[in-house]
Amino acid sequence: MKNRKGLTLLELMVSMSLASMVFILAGSFMAFVVNKNTKNQRTELFEQAKNDLARELTNSIKWANHIEITGSGVVADGVNFHLVSGKIKKDSDDISPEGITINSFEIKDYSLSPTLSSLQIRLEMQNTSYPLSKDNLRLVISQRKTEVETE
Repeated sequence: MKNRKGLTLLELMVSMSLASMVFILAGSFMAFVVNKNTKNQRTELFEQAKNDLARELTNSIKWANHIEITGSGVVADGVNFHLVSGKIKKDSDDISPEGITINSFEIKDYSLSPTLSSLQIRLEMQNTSYPLSKDNLRLVISQRKTEVETE
């Protein structure tokens, strides 16, 4: 039997191909994990934006004494909600989160009574850093009236 002190060319090629497969699989797995994390972050950003905007608009409109629909938004008790340069403004303050652009702000009036408003608000949102990522928010808000009678 011969005394071997090295690897044959075939053994070297087999070991290199196995190592290449391991590196390719590891790289694919890492790319999958990073991609999944990025998608989750975009989803969380939209969900947070929808929750914040829904809470702000719903509370303001639901408990307002006077509601007026304007060409660019809605006014609830003198507070103007309108779309300016891709941001929802409450008077002059941004209430849209960073990283989100509002492409449309549509309001439809479904009121059956002149004293109580019922509105449908639809927002189309887009991620500013990843323009292909879009989401919608649709709210139906009915105004509430609370009257306290005293004797």
